[in-house]
Amino acid sequence: MTRFTNRRVTSTTGYNLSYNCDRGKLLRVFPFSDGKGGVRWYAPTDRLPNMIDSLHQRYIAELFNVLNADLMVGNNTHIEELITGFA
Repeated sequence: MTRFTNRRVTSTTGYNLSYNCDRGKLLRVFPFSDGKGGVRWYAPTDRLPNMIDSLHQRYIAELFNVLNADLMVGNNTHIEELITGFA
């Protein structure tokens, strides 16, 4: 496999992962404290509790769409900035 082909496969794999995460519940990566010492994890497609403010609800709902768009145009700097927000 050439370097070009390898990059294309990697890009396609990343696109598929991003698309599937956005469309389904493959990854619950957004934690939210229930206020009683417990934490529940949410996916972008989950119905979110009203206790989560509208700004964070929008972030959860749209993050994978933004990552997908950045991936398709090669905006790796923005992707890295968004991902480091997870840490």
